Amino acid sequence: MNLKKRPIFITLSLLLILSHFAFVSISYWQQKQSIQSDIEQQLHMLKNSFDAEFSSVEQTMLQTASSFANNPEIQSLFWQGKQALAKEGGGTGDKQTQAIRTQLYDSVKAPWSYLMSQYSARQLHFHLPEGNISFLRVHQPDKFGDNLQSIRHSINATHTNKHHTQGYEIGRAGSAIRGVVPMSYTDPITKEKQYIGALEAGVSISPLLQHLHKHYQGHFSLLIHKDKAKQTLFPELWATWQQEHLTVGQYIVDESSSTDIQMLLNDPLIYPIIDANSFCLLTLKEHTFILAAYPFKDFISQQSPDTPAIGSLLIWQDVGTLLSKSDTTLKQNILYASVSFFVLWTLLYLAFFKLVKRLEHEIEEKNDFISTENVLLQNFSELSSQTKGEELYRLIVQFLADKLHADYVLFSTPMSDPLFCETKIIVAYGQVIENIQY
Repeated sequence: MNLKKRPIFITLSLLLILSHFAFVSISYWQQKQSIQSDIEQQLHMLKNSFDAEFSSVEQTMLQTASSFANNPEIQSLFWQGKQALAKEGGGTGDKQTQAIRTQLYDSVKAPWSYLMSQYSARQLHFHLPEGNISFLRVHQPDKFGDNLQSIRHSINATHTNKHHTQGYEIGRAGSAIRGVVPMSYTDPITKEKQYIGALEAGVSISPLLQHLHKHYQGHFSLLIHKDKAKQTLFPELWATWQQEHLTVGQYIVDESSSTDIQMLLNDPLIYPIIDANSFCLLTLKEHTFILAAYPFKDFISQQSPDTPAIGSLLIWQDVGTLLSKSDTTLKQNILYASVSFFVLWTLLYLAFFKLVKRLEHEIEEKNDFISTENVLLQNFSELSSQTKGEELYRLIVQFLADKLHADYVLFSTPMSDPLFCETKIIVAYGQVIENIQY
């Protein structure tokens, strides 16, 4: 190989390598962007699904509460209980209040037990407006008479506005997605309608999370601030929660669709994600997940923007298959680029050196022709200096014939056809003879 040609070939080879490297890099970058977009869209879809299903559960709880609140027998008993409690000095009341409370409990016990067993209903609670006093917890009938004004903001709003409310809230007896409706009693004689209080129905968020996991293959966990739960729950219930619910740092897990939440929360990298309401990739049990944290607002934080979220909603999903496809595509692109480079480099090698060889051959022929021309010119010059008259013209004809013969020897294209050259010699020779009358 000619050493002078190597830098050119090496430069062309490097350009070929760079073009293939650029192809693989751009393909990888585009695929990475596409995967990130797909992941973000998937998280967005899961969050939207949660919001939609959550709203649906809220409406179901409102309908459930309304079905009880619109029952005339229940309205009458609640009204009688309110009147008896006022006569007996408020608080928990006395015998008459307790008798009516028991009657009210018996009237709703059967349908409510069915809802609890079939639909994971958690709370059915009658509230009186004066101080937001608990009149009857159907789910916990031995707990009544406590003032809930400082913690049950959805009930306060219903008492104030005489309008239904809904949302997630932690109460003394636990957390729930709640629907609260106002209750009124119409006097059968005077037809006067009077406000009695509020009735709420609540359901655990667990069935919702399990439903979402089943239909969307994502995992959902609700983390709430531990201090909030401790301040709100009955002390004995808080002790039970600490035993039954996972507690990590400042959070306690209300409900989760996956038992992997404990392992997930053991990773310290997750907490900056929760604090920043962001998302990240993480590996768990040799699986790669995308995890996102969203602020979770209860009723009061939804109504008051200045009130911080009660906790965080974690959503995660296995994206190992998607990333595996990306790795496979990257390897395929590298393989295709390698094969393509080898084929093109081989063709470049063959074409380059064949062209170089051809050019060298043509240059060599040109050099030979120039050498022949120089020899003829030198001979003609030497002879012409010693020749005159007819001998000079004979010399010119001989020079032309030799020159045309050299052209014929050098070129082999149709423009250098032997007949054409020979004819030219004759014509040239005839003209000279004619000119000198030879």
